[in-house]
Amino acid sequence: MNKKVWFVLLIFVLFVASVVSGKMYWNKKVAKATLQETQVKEASTKEEATKKEEKKPETKVSFNEAYAKNLPDAVKEKLKKAASEKKAVNLVIVGDEASSATGAWPEAFKASLNAAYGEGLWNVTVQEYKGESTEDLIAKNRAKEIADVKPDVILFEPPFITDNKRIGNANSVANTQKFVATLQESAKDATIMIQPPNPVYNAKNYPKFITALKQFAEQNGYTYINHWEVWPDPTTKDILPYLQDEFGFANAKGQELWAQYVTNYFVAK
Repeated sequence: MNKKVWFVLLIFVLFVASVVSGKMYWNKKVAKATLQETQVKEASTKEEATKKEEKKPETKVSFNEAYAKNLPDAVKEKLKKAASEKKAVNLVIVGDEASSATGAWPEAFKASLNAAYGEGLWNVTVQEYKGESTEDLIAKNRAKEIADVKPDVILFEPPFITDNKRIGNANSVANTQKFVATLQESAKDATIMIQPPNPVYNAKNYPKFITALKQFAEQNGYTYINHWEVWPDPTTKDILPYLQDEFGFANAKGQELWAQYVTNYFVAK
């Protein structure tokens, strides 16, 4: 192969090497520019997200003491503290059957609390123990389960109707006393409030045990929310339109009546 051919071949190799090297350099430069552009976009997106987060309105919590005039002083103090710290008061409703069903009184009650106090001051949860008697609550250690929710306020409805249907109410008050004592021990910082289950039609002994429940609550310093005051006379048939059956739980109409009473207690007019 003569010198001229070698020279041409050398020029060709150098040309190819130059093209490849240039291509690699250009690709690297483009990749670097693309990376920088992506980083700038990501930083910009992150900055915008941060700004949006900063501009996101805080949960509005406020405390109108006039609304709380019926509540125990301990609950008022919890509300004041929660409002100042922009936190919520954890209210746990412990109920018998149908307490958490759609249309049950806690549903309307919760909506009314938020409407009056504003979203964020009350955090309401329902612990429903369907078909469980006062004895079951003790045996199944429900007090610890309730305490684990970290309640600030507990509104407790002992399951006297379930007791009445299964074994009668002879031990209902004694079991309630024991359960409430265990509950107070488990949830030391919680304020416990007590309310009765709904009335039933023309019962003989059931109302006597409800009276005993009221006495227990008042004698031991527990607030008793006596919603029986607004129900029709349970010794007459006027009560029947408010019940699922004669000795049963409240129906939709009864739940509405119940909700209104508890709401008026927590949101004083």
